Amino acid sequence: MPLNVDTEPSGATVYVMGKAIGETPISIPQQQIYPVGYDVKKEPMYGTLLIRKSGCQDLRRRIRYQEFNTGLSIELNCSGTQSSAGNQASQPAKATIPSVISQQDRPPAAKNMEVEQKHQSATQQSPTPRRTPKVEKIETGKQPANNTVKQRLIRIDDLRREGLITEEEYQQARKKILDTL
Repeated sequence: MPLNVDTEPSGATVYVMGKAIGETPISIPQQQIYPVGYDVKKEPMYGTLLIRKSGCQDLRRRIRYQEFNTGLSIELNCSGTQSSAGNQASQPAKATIPSVISQQDRPPAAKNMEVEQKHQSATQQSPTPRRTPKVEKIETGKQPANNTVKQRLIRIDDLRREGLITEEEYQQARKKILDTL
């Protein structure tokens, strides 16, 4: 099922996994937003759209599974546009989509992204790249497998919560991961 994305103003460039895929309005296949295989360096971009338009503030948005049904209609914050409301240009970019998930049912990643977007628009700065956490030096042969197992468990749990895999698929994948210990 494709994700239909429209912006006001239209003609914004949409980036998925770091690659420009076209301009709005656009229909994006689910497999392109949530690819099965991807470069581990692009993990922060997984399931995320970046929307850019000259003269407008960049907008980075994590896509939820439910949004494939509703589509996205996004109003960009463009300082160079004239509007009847004089201070509209200083308002943060906002997405106008129906909310399907209550705040308490939303995954932590979605809550964190909203907080990050609010902070960025409040400071009127362009999005800053995510900083990767500092990695402690690990002695050879110790803990990397545990970190990998932990990361894999977190990943499949996120996929389950986003509705991308069923509970049964989650349990099977979890069992396989834990059997490697």
